Amino acid sequence: IWTNLGLMLQSALQGDGASTRGRFTSGTKTAAEKDETFAWIIADCFAMAGEREESLDWLEKAIGLGFLNYPFLSKLDPSLENIRGEKRFEELMKNLKGEWEALQV
Repeated sequence: IWTNLGLMLQSALQGDGASTRGRFTSGTKTAAEKDETFAWIIADCFAMAGEREESLDWLEKAIGLGFLNYPFLSKLDPSLENIRGEKRFEELMKNLKGEWEALQV
């Protein structure tokens, strides 16, 4: 799994969406579907590769699995820069902000 993530990251950093998708194996997908950190890494890879919808799908999955760090996702994660202007991203962040604030009490 780690090797595949590394290969995905390499392709993503080159902006190669097709290669990033091609290196996303069923084993990596299975792991990412069960772990918020893996799902977030996949979201980052797809965002960097310009695969906005895939990135948003995985970001949504990461949040659903418990990756709730609103400040990081909304503004600080440089890998998500390609999707920050997307309406779906803004909606995700709006919902996540409410969850984040509820945790801060």
